[in-house]
Amino acid sequence: MDPLSPHDLADAAQLQRLLDEAARTARALAYALAHVQGLTDPTDVADYAREELAHRLRLDTPSRRPRARLAEADAVAGPDPRTAQEAVLALLRDVEGDLSIPQILNVLDDAGHALTANHVSVILTRLSQSGVIDRAGRGRYRAVSR
Repeated sequence: MDPLSPHDLADAAQLQRLLDEAARTARALAYALAHVQGLTDPTDVADYAREELAHRLRLDTPSRRPRARLAEADAVAGPDPRTAQEAVLALLRDVEGDLSIPQILNVLDDAGHALTANHVSVILTRLSQSGVIDRAGRGRYRAVSR
């Protein structure tokens, strides 16, 4: 790669944009997972997101909160008592930006909602038609700004 080549500079800028988008999406998903785990304290949510992202990126970071605490919270909380539609709406409201159907499916599956892509698509279509969420693009959705 020649850092002075216009073509290589354009490629590097494109890679940087892709990395920025992936980082925003990963951060939003980590925060959503923290809420699914039942964490509400902003410090706990930020610590959880930091630890999850570091783990996924294979970075060595000191843990600020023991992982056993999350396991205990899971045992007490049990499966998510919300309906699938309530869970989808809550997820989209908790996330900055928009999510794709596969991203929504992953988070909902972790929360104990075993749904198909078609079921989530129907829920998203209904929420979009009712004006509660916006379709951000093909297969991407976000909560309506309040």
